[in-house]
Amino acid sequence: MARAPSQAGSQRFPSAALISDFLRQRAGETPEALAFRFLHDGEGEAQQVSYSDLMQSSESVAAALLDRQVHGEPVLIATRPGPTFLSSLFGVWAAGAVAVPAYPAQGSRHRARLEAIRNDSGATFCLGTSPERPIEGLTFLDPSQLPRREVNPYAPKNGNLPCLLQYTSGSTASPKGVVLRHETLSAHLDRIHEALLPQELESILTWLPPYHDMGLVLKLLYSIRAGLPLTWMAPDHFVQRPGRWLEAIDRYRATMSGGPNFAFEWCLRSMTEEDIHSLDLSCWRIAPVGAERVRRDTLERFAKRFEPSGFNATALSPGYGLAEATLVVTSHLFGPGERWHHSKCDPAQVSCGKCIDGTRIRIVDQETRSELPDGRTGEIEIASESLADGYWKKPEISASAFSNGWLRSGDLGFVEDGNLHVVGRIKDLIIVDGVNVSAEDIETAVIATNPQLVAMGAFPIDTTRGERIGLAIELGRLGGDQQARFCARVRAEMAESGGFPVERILLIRPGLLPRTTSGKIQRHAIQRAFVEGKLPVLFDDGAPTTPTLSPRKKPALDALIEAVQEVTGHTDVRPEDKLPDLAVSSIDVTRIIALVRESTGVVLKHPDVFDATDLRSLSDKIEERHPELPFQEIAPGSGRNSGRISHSQERMAFLNRMDPSSAAYHVFGALELRGPLDVGCLEKAYQHFLSCHPILRTRSSEHDGQPVMHFDRPTMPITKHSGEVNEVLTQLAKRPFNLAEEPPIRVCLIDAGTNLHLLGLCAHHIVADGWSARILATELAKNYEIYRSGGTPETPTTDPDFIDYAAWQRKRIDDGAADTQIDYWKAHLDGHSGRLELVTDFNRPPNVSSDGSAVLQDLSPDLEQAITKLARECRTTPFVVKFAAWLMLLRGHRGGNDLVSAVPVANRHHAITGHLVGTLVNTLPLRVILDEQERFTDLLERVRSASFDMQENQEAPFERIIEAVNPTRFRDRAPIAQVMFDHQELAVPHRWAEDIECNPLLVHRGAVQFDLSLISFRLPGRTQLVFEYRSDLFRRETAEVMLERYLTLLDAACKSPRTRVGRLGMLSDADQRQLAAFTNGPHRSGFTKRTTLDLILLRASEHPERSAFLTPDGSLSYEDLAKRSDALATGLRSRGVGRGDRVALLIDRTIDLPCVLLAIWKCGAAYLPLDPKNPAGRISLILEDQQPIQVLASAALQDRLPKKVKVIDFGESLFKNPATRNETPLPADPAYILYTSGSTGKPKGVVVPHSALSNFLLSMAETPGFGEGEKLLAVTTVSFDISGLELFLPLVCGGTVDLVSSQIARDAPALLDRLRESDPHVMQATPATWRMLIDAGWGGSDKLKILCGGEALDLPLAQKLLPLGAELWNMYGPTETTIWSTVWKVPETVEHITIGKPIANTFIEILDPTNQPTPPGLPGELFIGGDGLATGYWQREELTAARFVEIRGKRLYRTGDLAKWLGNGEIECLGRTDDQVKVRGFRIELGEIDNAILSHPEIEEAATVLIGDRLVGYIRSSSEVDTGNLSDRLRSILPDYMVPSPLIPLNTFPLTASGKIDRKDLASRPLPEVESPHQSQLTKDPLVHELTRLWANVLGIKRVAPDDNFFDLGGHSLLAARLATVAGRETGLEIPLDWLFDRPTPAGMANRLRSDSSADLERPRAITLSSESGGTPLFWVHTLVDGGMGLLPYRETANMLSDVTTSYGIAEGTKTFDSLTEIAAAHVKSIRAVQPHGPYRLAGFCFGGNVAAEIASQLADDGETIELLILLESSPPRTATEPGWWLNPNNWRHLLARLPGRLGSLAGRDPASLVRRLRIKRRAASSKVEQLVTKGNHIPDIRGVLDLELLDEDSRKRATHHWEALHRHEPRLPTAERLVLIRAFDEGWLPRDPNLGWKPPTPFEIHAVSGRHEEFLRNHSAREVATVLRGLFSKEDTH
Repeated sequence: MARAPSQAGSQRFPSAALISDFLRQRAGETPEALAFRFLHDGEGEAQQVSYSDLMQSSESVAAALLDRQVHGEPVLIATRPGPTFLSSLFGVWAAGAVAVPAYPAQGSRHRARLEAIRNDSGATFCLGTSPERPIEGLTFLDPSQLPRREVNPYAPKNGNLPCLLQYTSGSTASPKGVVLRHETLSAHLDRIHEALLPQELESILTWLPPYHDMGLVLKLLYSIRAGLPLTWMAPDHFVQRPGRWLEAIDRYRATMSGGPNFAFEWCLRSMTEEDIHSLDLSCWRIAPVGAERVRRDTLERFAKRFEPSGFNATALSPGYGLAEATLVVTSHLFGPGERWHHSKCDPAQVSCGKCIDGTRIRIVDQETRSELPDGRTGEIEIASESLADGYWKKPEISASAFSNGWLRSGDLGFVEDGNLHVVGRIKDLIIVDGVNVSAEDIETAVIATNPQLVAMGAFPIDTTRGERIGLAIELGRLGGDQQARFCARVRAEMAESGGFPVERILLIRPGLLPRTTSGKIQRHAIQRAFVEGKLPVLFDDGAPTTPTLSPRKKPALDALIEAVQEVTGHTDVRPEDKLPDLAVSSIDVTRIIALVRESTGVVLKHPDVFDATDLRSLSDKIEERHPELPFQEIAPGSGRNSGRISHSQERMAFLNRMDPSSAAYHVFGALELRGPLDVGCLEKAYQHFLSCHPILRTRSSEHDGQPVMHFDRPTMPITKHSGEVNEVLTQLAKRPFNLAEEPPIRVCLIDAGTNLHLLGLCAHHIVADGWSARILATELAKNYEIYRSGGTPETPTTDPDFIDYAAWQRKRIDDGAADTQIDYWKAHLDGHSGRLELVTDFNRPPNVSSDGSAVLQDLSPDLEQAITKLARECRTTPFVVKFAAWLMLLRGHRGGNDLVSAVPVANRHHAITGHLVGTLVNTLPLRVILDEQERFTDLLERVRSASFDMQENQEAPFERIIEAVNPTRFRDRAPIAQVMFDHQELAVPHRWAEDIECNPLLVHRGAVQFDLSLISFRLPGRTQLVFEYRSDLFRRETAEVMLERYLTLLDAACKSPRTRVGRLGMLSDADQRQLAAFTNGPHRSGFTKRTTLDLILLRASEHPERSAFLTPDGSLSYEDLAKRSDALATGLRSRGVGRGDRVALLIDRTIDLPCVLLAIWKCGAAYLPLDPKNPAGRISLILEDQQPIQVLASAALQDRLPKKVKVIDFGESLFKNPATRNETPLPADPAYILYTSGSTGKPKGVVVPHSALSNFLLSMAETPGFGEGEKLLAVTTVSFDISGLELFLPLVCGGTVDLVSSQIARDAPALLDRLRESDPHVMQATPATWRMLIDAGWGGSDKLKILCGGEALDLPLAQKLLPLGAELWNMYGPTETTIWSTVWKVPETVEHITIGKPIANTFIEILDPTNQPTPPGLPGELFIGGDGLATGYWQREELTAARFVEIRGKRLYRTGDLAKWLGNGEIECLGRTDDQVKVRGFRIELGEIDNAILSHPEIEEAATVLIGDRLVGYIRSSSEVDTGNLSDRLRSILPDYMVPSPLIPLNTFPLTASGKIDRKDLASRPLPEVESPHQSQLTKDPLVHELTRLWANVLGIKRVAPDDNFFDLGGHSLLAARLATVAGRETGLEIPLDWLFDRPTPAGMANRLRSDSSADLERPRAITLSSESGGTPLFWVHTLVDGGMGLLPYRETANMLSDVTTSYGIAEGTKTFDSLTEIAAAHVKSIRAVQPHGPYRLAGFCFGGNVAAEIASQLADDGETIELLILLESSPPRTATEPGWWLNPNNWRHLLARLPGRLGSLAGRDPASLVRRLRIKRRAASSKVEQLVTKGNHIPDIRGVLDLELLDEDSRKRATHHWEALHRHEPRLPTAERLVLIRAFDEGWLPRDPNLGWKPPTPFEIHAVSGRHEEFLRNHSAREVATVLRGLFSKEDTH
């Protein structure tokens, strides 16, 4: 007997009579202290709950239960792990009820268990979410929906009442509820607390389910008792990625956390070395291990592996406990330096510690019940103060288990030195594929349906596939046929009820089964007798044959049964068996077909096998068919010298040559070997294996470009390692093979601890495949066993080997055997694009990569069973079910419906291939077209059929398929298929020579073959999914999420297989939680109850004197606004305006605008703004649509209206009426109607109610926020809906509107002045307007809140705007949802643009094409709902119904925008789903433009597309159409922003597959080279030339001619403003906007500039080339030909430096100077005007370098500092050539080497250009000769440098004069801090002086860049110069 040590001296902590009092005490003492944090996804942001929070939520639950009078009654708690579970638990106790934790009814298994618990407990209420199918007799209460209430808890007089029913887990037996009382549970927690007190714990962490004792008592309840914060994650998140557990311990510094043995084992297997070294586990003081048998090697390996993470082995605390003893019975409670230990007599057994206080144990004999001495194994019995009261309402079972104060545990163990060692369970369990099956439960199930049975026993049978079920049944006498039918019926019943296969059924005479003395069946004795062959069997249904078969059918049936036995390993196959019941896969079927063909000559098809009712019916088909010709015989040794290799080998050789360092095609795996391994025998077994398979002893090389194999007999021993397992295996997998020099296979053995080894295998795919790995494992086990027993394996036979087969197969394919199959694949893939466009995390790199990783996860047994069941029902395989779900996952991730996935097939259809090692696998492109409307079962049928076809055509080599299909090749992806699905069965022997346990271990090789791959590995006892991904396309988090969604799809499909494919959701639990948190904006209940008019009038009453509106001409107070709008309302009513009317507005933008809008509302009417800039035809359309309607128009604008329209003349007379009583609009009344573009050509009116507008404004007042007394600068026309914010938000908030006129709003300089003058707090504008202001030189405002919306905000603009204001907000929303629906505050460091989150009372849904929610990260259409929705479209019911839709009971507006949720709840916009676009903030239906074009009688077809920010129109006409006239026609119909330019004629339009115009094709086309009607015009005027360049840049086209009209080329008002700004900045001249409207051509603007007296073109001036805040500017000095503009050579380089310095160009003007000194002096004045004093930075190219040197010298003469002078390819005048240069042979070699390249360059010119160039070169040569003769005193001919014919006369004269001035100038260089010379690499015709002739006072810093002088500062040269300068500036900054 072991007794707990005394703890009398321990300090007692305050306890509680009731368990619920623990929480009440904590909430009273430390209400705000952290009770627990819950990690919803296991690793993300935690939900924190205080004791006070928990108390309040539990009281709400208690109140609901007290209302239902449940005290003393059991209440089920079936909520998911999390806050709701704990509040439910304490709520039940506060209500005086009995808590019954249970898993939620998710899945059939948990539902069945919940029903069983409900039936057993008698509970009538359940806290949790109601399942779809109600559970009879059970009422569900959702705790999360209960109102918050406070209650006085039900308080019993003592703690002697039941508080908890803990239902123990079982397999199929009826559950039993362990009854615990308040005082028992409370006292047990006290004992745990006292025992743990010395450990000074600080926090606890758990992932264990709260429905069982370890997770509930030791973690949840103990944390409350001890007052320690608990960190909690759901079990699912641990199972998905065990590393989350340890990461959470590290992150939250947990001091206690534990779990079952398998949890520690999973961490060992799943975590990499990188993961381990990133952890800090030094905080972990106690790690309880229990709930299942504790394995010594697991603890040792865990302690060693995680020691680098700071884990202390002494933390491990194995223990023993069970629910019947509340929880803990024995435990290790360590002090400093102590360790757990193992048994002395049985080292495999781990000590579970000594008894805790108040507990005793004893070990008794199972039969006699007598106590056994220490060291003897028997049943563990427990006596404890913590024992339960028994099982709920089960007195007989309770009396049996709880007897005389002792609990019979049912567990076996022994005591050693006072420590308990647990050996196992007495209750017989059979472990089938990792699932525990109770023998008693099986017997109960069989007897229940067969009451005639006398007795029976279920027992395990060891097979090559693990344990299987055997049944020994005592049965009365039956005939032979009756016995067989009885056994078949029992098998069918077992398969139906439990899904577990029965291996054998043995019928025994009554009374002959082994029994105990008391008559109980002894199952262990039955098993022993079966193994020894001593059971007296009457009938064994495992016999392979039956005497009832007719002789005629026996050969075919025998052949079939033998084939099935060989492939499946079953030894008892019967004619009545169905292949699906034998769990055969498609691979198995291929092998069965091959073996049948070998033995009978008959070729079966895959459908034959799967459609057969049983083997007997399948044998009938064999008998019915005629044998086919046998395969040609394969002679042993025939392949050795054939020179042939298989197509698979050839493909592997090619891939290895493409990327020899990749591990993507390494066949890699490992075997875990437990037990005393004989390493010598293993080495022998491996060498024997190599000797049997010569392909493994080959080398690969190339001969004449073809791969060839060489045979060798190398020594390839197993390498030995003792290092860290994962590290060794990873190195083994990743190390490349040198196939020409080293063996293609390597094997290593890792010593991983006592009796534990890892055998790692890595072979190149050129010699092995997955099937080969199975053969290796099988043969190694067999050979090892033979060597271990002292024998020697048989010598290899002379059968053909793989090399022979490969040569035979190659010849067979080359002779045409697969041609028909190749034709099948060609037809199968016809019409497919060969591209799969999945949503990726990163842009696809230009080349394919094999860099990747994998996510591994076990398939749950429940789901695996459901897949198998569905596959059987559909007469197919689990592969088909899993593959169908894979296709749906690809579709869900935007792969489309026409999908191709690679599928590897074994390709072992020849009988001899079953035992061949080699690469036979073939990859096939399986194509399936999904139909969203078909049911999943229909999809399964089509996948099944496609997979059958695939198997029938599997011999076609993949390379030959590619050749036949000839797809478009892409460098960035694999041809045809970019994803792969595979199903592999790793059937390896579980036992080696009895004492070695073998298990396969999956370790990823760190490389991948496809973008994505999903491999389903069937391992002994479990299925593991490996989700591979390319790491340059996907993040690991994405792969994890995709795998979770795949499992969700699988689960949903298995539960509801008849659901339509489009409605099967793939949202994982994490997705659903995220979407629930993301969808809704803030809830504000009062926002829609008052109208905007009410809100404004309230402000007017509060501060009547405050300024409401400002203009430069005056202001309007709130009182004035109220009074004038009252008067105007009276005037309007007198003219017939009343409630329900609509008033069209066509008035000037004056201070009376707000009065008009309010007056209309005060009449009870709605306003409809008209834009005076719109064509009269469009205004007419709108008014016709609105008839009858009132029209209010200014006199000056009435000519824009149709003549028949009755108009109210807007003038001061309307304000003269005395105010009368106003109408009061209701929230539901229309506030305004705005017209937007319509796809039919007719604009549509959006009706917006008052409630939507007030909701919007009040939401904006909160976020982004508008303060009382603040000012907003209003720039937007009232016909644009966003003006609603500008006009009304300040008034609602008590602020001021500063109104900008339309003319100023379009004029950048004027608007800039207005902005500076106003100095507002808030301004809203479109991106185009903000760009216009930036281009105009706006420097920002520290207090300005910038609102940007109306069209997409791009990243460069956001980055420019951020530093210019206090805040930047991106606004998004369509007119139909009232202005803005989402807002986003742009962060200071912005990397990408989002539209943020929904505003108040607004919700967002992003849906797929079937209107199902899309998961975060995936694109879908954006829908908007809530209080901002418009009423609909005016008199367009069908259109309203189409755009305002009801989905799942919610009214939503379909925006047509493509968007996706980001992980933080923000939304990213991705474009459009339809033909709607936005241009300059205006929403445009392209169809409306198309209809306008088609109104031209000669246009037959038209399509408009958006390219960048330009509308481009494509047309097809019956005759030639003048596009200029067509543009004029369109301007009379459409607003200017809707007129496309250019208009491009086509002969034919590209069409989509459905016959529609392919707009994507049109949008992707380059615009025509010649876009200008005057393209042939050339200009010699430098000013005109500069202006044409600016025109082209702003318009985004390639070339512009001098007489091209700005507006004909696609210009509009905003672009005009930008052009005026840019042209002014780059010419240094002020250019008013109206000049462009007066003279809209480059030539016209140049003439206006010259004729305008204010434009001084003569003077030199500084022009901004690029700007950057702060720092010393750089001045670039003009080149020789500048013409007052130019500076062209510098612009590209200056722009590249815009982030590090401000650049100014010094333009010379049109004045002619007599000397270079005069030029420099004029420029010094220009420079000093910008920068009065130094230090100066100057740069100049060629002529400009000489001028820059003189400028620097003059500045230095004035005492200024020259920080940096940069001479760019600049030589001083009169630079002499080296005397006697022609005598130097190196010079001639240089000249001759240059000649061919220069001649080639000249030959590439057009004739005119060539003539001009040769003329220049001739003059240059002549001038050079003259210079040599005159010894440098001659002025060279300028025509040898410049083509003066390209210049106008004035520029020609000026250039010549300045050229002569240069050559008269005496060059000089100043004393500068740094003198830099940047020269071209190309020396020209002759080598040059390193200093280019300069004589610097201090040495130059010389840099050389690519190119030659003539192309300096262009292209590569410009970039290289910028790089040099950037380096110079960085050095300056460090000085």
